[in-house]
Amino acid sequence: MTAVGPGGVGKTRLASAVAAEVAGEYADGVWFVDLVPVTDPGLIAAAVAGALGFGEQPGRDMTESVVAALADRHALLVLDNCEHVVDGVTLFLERLLAACPRVTVLATSRARLMVPFERVYPVPPLSLAVDGESDAVALFMERAAAVGWPLDPPLRDQVAAICERLDGMALAIELAAARSPMLGFDGITTALSHPLRMLTGGSRADDRHRSVRAALDWSHALLEPADRVLLRRVSVFVAPFTAAAAAEVTGDEDAEGMVADGLARLAEQSLLTVTTSLGGTGYRALETIRTTTSSSLDQLGPSEGAAPIPEAVP
Repeated sequence: MTAVGPGGVGKTRLASAVAAEVAGEYADGVWFVDLVPVTDPGLIAAAVAGALGFGEQPGRDMTESVVAALADRHALLVLDNCEHVVDGVTLFLERLLAACPRVTVLATSRARLMVPFERVYPVPPLSLAVDGESDAVALFMERAAAVGWPLDPPLRDQVAAICERLDGMALAIELAAARSPMLGFDGITTALSHPLRMLTGGSRADDRHRSVRAALDWSHALLEPADRVLLRRVSVFVAPFTAAAAAEVTGDEDAEGMVADGLARLAEQSLLTVTTSLGGTGYRALETIRTTTSSSLDQLGPSEGAAPIPEAVP
């Protein structure tokens, strides 16, 4: 199973919760491997071996050693943050799963891994329902209380409005709640006019999760150059847009087919959401992603800059 979604949506949080929930079902335990520090796709097996607490066995390479160690085990292996070493993860899992039928793998990534028998779960933003339970509101109130700013239930509507501005993105909500003792509701609402300036200062160990900007910049860096430029160009759309409208802002309306392919790749990387209706296929970037990408437009050279925005979006 691969949990996919944009940076900051809460994939790690979800995987950790699932692992804790089902731990009792695996006689040989649950093993969590954070792949953020791994920069060489050839070192995936070594990272897993390190989590399991053993080294390379004589006469075997590291992958063979891991496979031998897990061959008869009934275990859950959680591989977190696979996107930057996806080729190495894929090769490792193909060998592992073929030889270890009682091992279950839960991976998190910004795109699917494309391994045999993979099941993909798109991680949605946290629920924003005002009536009834809202995961987004619950997370904000929990984090605010943790930094010394407990909130009374009557304030839920104000919290819900902030969470809606943040698209229900878990990382953004955590960072906003952490600033609440200093800013208060009015200050947070005002600061959300420039969310990338406010949503910093996370306590995560890796730099990518210390700010929304860092998390999304990581996603941008993994894109092919052409797709990176396309994402920047379509960031001008606040409302859902079509491939035809996207082709218009690229300055080449005859390239709609190529643009549609690029939009599909961006959706695959969890940077665009796709909506379908009788009117056709539409695309949309979450506001946090759109804001981050829009702020990069000034960095583009003349050949990469966006074409004029159409007066109307189909």
